[in-house]
Amino acid sequence: MARYGAWLGFSVVLLLVAGATRAQEDDGVHYPRSWLNVDIKPIVNNERLFRKYKECLLADKTNGCPRDVVEFKRILPEVLENTCSKCLPEHITKVKEALEYICQKRPADYDEVRNHRDPTGELQAKFAEKYGKINC
Repeated sequence: MARYGAWLGFSVVLLLVAGATRAQEDDGVHYPRSWLNVDIKPIVNNERLFRKYKECLLADKTNGCPRDVVEFKRILPEVLENTCSKCLPEHITKVKEALEYICQKRPADYDEVRNHRDPTGELQAKFAEKYGKINC
């Protein structure tokens, strides 16, 4: 499982960008454009909500997790294995902005999930190579 996990930014950000996530693609090729409409700042700034999302991402079980977290965890292996190949350029921009925001506002949480989900740094390096480094 750790191989598929991502550092906090990638996991949480994709989840937060997804909002009320649906695994189905709008056009059958890309992830839904509706994911672009989510403002992650209120989620990151809400201690209770952010903690719940983070706990669910780190947990092996999904009991008691919000439906969007459960759905996101289901598609996370595909997203990470393919370095977000179904993401639109707008998704990548949104992910990078959100990663930077989370890293700045919650650096300890960012590091905790990153270390848990991507202990070798391999996934982060692949993302940076393909889309550019996250300014953290």
